Amino acid sequence: MADGSLSLDLSAMNQMSLDQKTQILTVAPAAKLRQINDFLLAKGRVLPAGSCAGVGIGGLTLGGGYGLLARQHGLTCDQLSGLRLIDAQGEVHQCDGDHELLKACRGGGNGNFGVVTQFQFRTQKAPVNLFHRRFKASNLTPASVRTLLDEWFAATIELPRDAFSAFVLNGRSLTVLLTHTELNSQARITAMMRPLEKLVSSTTRYYAPLYAEAIKAYYGRSGPLPFKNACAGMLKGFSELKDVMETLARQVSATPGVIWQVNTLGGAIQNKEFEAASVFAHRDCGYMSEIQGYWDDASREQRVIKAVDDIQVLLANHGIKRHYCNYPDRNFINPQSAYFGNLDFLQKIKRHYDPNDLFHHPQGLRV
Repeated sequence: MADGSLSLDLSAMNQMSLDQKTQILTVAPAAKLRQINDFLLAKGRVLPAGSCAGVGIGGLTLGGGYGLLARQHGLTCDQLSGLRLIDAQGEVHQCDGDHELLKACRGGGNGNFGVVTQFQFRTQKAPVNLFHRRFKASNLTPASVRTLLDEWFAATIELPRDAFSAFVLNGRSLTVLLTHTELNSQARITAMMRPLEKLVSSTTRYYAPLYAEAIKAYYGRSGPLPFKNACAGMLKGFSELKDVMETLARQVSATPGVIWQVNTLGGAIQNKEFEAASVFAHRDCGYMSEIQGYWDDASREQRVIKAVDDIQVLLANHGIKRHYCNYPDRNFINPQSAYFGNLDFLQKIKRHYDPNDLFHHPQGLRV
């Protein structure tokens, strides 16, 4: 924490309620996704959000918020119908509808305008099942990684909206995750993935557990976990990676604990009404990649972090400079252009609610 600064602890603010008539969820900013899932799924509802159980709803929403259901229903910020914010002068603002502050907080609100103390969200009917399947390959060469990635992009470009996929490269091993929520999508997805299936070494059969239980498999590890995670580019397709992919694969395999992943976006995220009502950047990108580095032994920390940073430099040197602000990296050269859409509008909102830049952090909006 910087000298002379103040950090606000909102961790006790996790209350929530559901209006049975409107199905609107009212929730405080520190509620974790596990708590929200437990609360809503018991009522047959769901909030499209991330999958990690320990993520707080406040930061997730203000930066966008994507997960397994985003292609079907939109981002978490697209479900945001109202909020309460305390600005730099201590004034309380309750906004909904087409309020400009609400629009700015749909993708541009992380620590920029004030303290959000309450959110209202539209909720969706919870899926009955989560259909899922995995594809695996091992002992890969950089060339085979490039071939597999090319095929994965081709297979996922027109996935049904209820589907999600991730290409996860860990060392020389690959796991492709595939989920969807509608039974009638299965035949179409199977046909689309068949060319990729011929290139991998193994596949699991389809599983279709109840959604409320299946989602827990994506909650992630609980407790302290030393790691560095950052966005590695918002992408439109394979063409942006084709010239760098073999070098990237070599760098990932060189350092145990480093994982590179690409996730599907698109679908409802590209809804024009959602786009007009928000400032979430790069909706035209159908994919997002991320880089992760993990270490259990403190002696490996610097080596893993350097490997992650080197991959980020490699990608930036190949023109990949658009990023998801919820996966920040202090090494991004121009974070405002990397993270934010509609920058002039956001700076106007910043000047109105925080003219003296009280809410200041190194990668925030500047006035």
